[in-house]
Amino acid sequence: MTHTLADNSISTKIWKAQSVNSGLRIQWGREGTSMQEKCFSKEECTQHNPVMELELRAVQKLREGYALNINKSTF
Repeated sequence: MTHTLADNSISTKIWKAQSVNSGLRIQWGREGTSMQEKCFSKEECTQHNPVMELELRAVQKLREGYALNINKSTF
């Protein structure tokens, strides 16, 4: 996801999330820099479901002004 500013320009802020066997991996940062990363075990996820946790966090980012980058997203 990329962050859209109030004037509809695109910020360089990036947020990525990936559901993996062990839980959920989230990366964030600015384009062209080293991304920060945090991993959550299945036990830390909502109802122990990484996909559900990913969906909830993605919805929150959309509410904060991020936009889904369809060209860089996979399902």
